[in-house]
Amino acid sequence: MTEGVRIAMRRRDRAFAKFRRDRCDDNWVQFKVARNRCNQMKPAVRWRRILLYDPIQCARYLYCELGAQPPNNEVRQGFIYMLTLEPDEENASAHGVFKEAYDHGRLYPKQCRKKYPMCVFNEKLLFDLIYYLLRHPQM
Repeated sequence: MTEGVRIAMRRRDRAFAKFRRDRCDDNWVQFKVARNRCNQMKPAVRWRRILLYDPIQCARYLYCELGAQPPNNEVRQGFIYMLTLEPDEENASAHGVFKEAYDHGRLYPKQCRKKYPMCVFNEKLLFDLIYYLLRHPQM
């Protein structure tokens, strides 16, 4: 989640709290405006940052494995959905790297390990780590 989305959500929550304290039409309109702004924000993925912190190619290996296997749960579907989001100019080339990894997995499902040999973890461990982090977000 980007900082802009967090700020919009905070504004929305404050506007709602203000409406709950003083239930007038003006406060309700302010809340609705803040809510609509928050809902209309486009999600963005910082592909460049992910690529920057992926020297042993585990994120690329993960996307290759996502392409190699069916999206049989919500987490896998969410990662694949991230690829469909239109990247901004800064993240376009890095987005292409992950899209290429996903496409490689779709075309050559048994060759992900060969394409990304630097990642020392297997795909099961990577997904287990993701599931763990999603269940325990505040460490």
